[in-house]
Amino acid sequence: MGGCMALLFSQHAWRTKRLATESDNAPAARSKAAAQEGTAQTRGSMQPRQQNVTCYRGFSGCVAVAPMVTVDTPAAHVLAIMKVVARLFPLRALPSFVSSELSDEATWKDPATIAWHINFDSWGCPGGLGWGRPMRWGSAAALIEMSAVLCSLLRDTNGNGGDNDSSDSGGGGGSGSSGMGVEGCALNFGRSLEPFPVLLIHDPKDQITQYKGSKLVLDRSRARLKELVDVHGGMHDLMCTSSRLIADATLAFVDKAENQKA
Repeated sequence: MGGCMALLFSQHAWRTKRLATESDNAPAARSKAAAQEGTAQTRGSMQPRQQNVTCYRGFSGCVAVAPMVTVDTPAAHVLAIMKVVARLFPLRALPSFVSSELSDEATWKDPATIAWHINFDSWGCPGGLGWGRPMRWGSAAALIEMSAVLCSLLRDTNGNGGDNDSSDSGGGGGSGSSGMGVEGCALNFGRSLEPFPVLLIHDPKDQITQYKGSKLVLDRSRARLKELVDVHGGMHDLMCTSSRLIADATLAFVDKAENQKA
């Protein structure tokens, strides 16, 4: 979930930075770009807010670790029911027949690490960040919508997206759990992936998030600098199992990005 959020934030930040630069350098070009991305009625909402521009100008790229890009979505009628239930009971836990709990063994490979997370990093423990419980309806709906929005940005020139690009997916043209929907999100994120530098780090056999999603981002990204680092045997929580590798890969990527600027 964090990797998907990082990619969507990067999309927003790079797009805001681009529109701000166009506004500074060529007002006419900015107006043309706004006209291409929306109607005259919505142009104002697409312009970057002045208070956000300063922090976004320094944005230089994204590092996404085991990002959730594609998800397996149910049939359209089941998805419609899920969205209704998520609106009515967002804090209720999903029943086991809808979603099984994630396996600790699919996240960490060290039994001692698994025991530590169960005992000290579970919801309710002081400082605990782990959930350790069945997913809530609201969270499931939000994850599906996030994936749908990201996959809509990854469609190629023929309109083909990832595995979610179908009428049965969260991105099939319907509205998402928040009511905004993919078309509404286009006002904030645009209609194609911005060419921001991106480093993807993923275990090809990750059982929690799909590796093919990272491959899709790599294939569809228009960035001059883009990389996918495979961490074989790292499992899902790479920040825990492969922190040194992630640090080294990130530093090397940052050096490449800085050299590219020069």
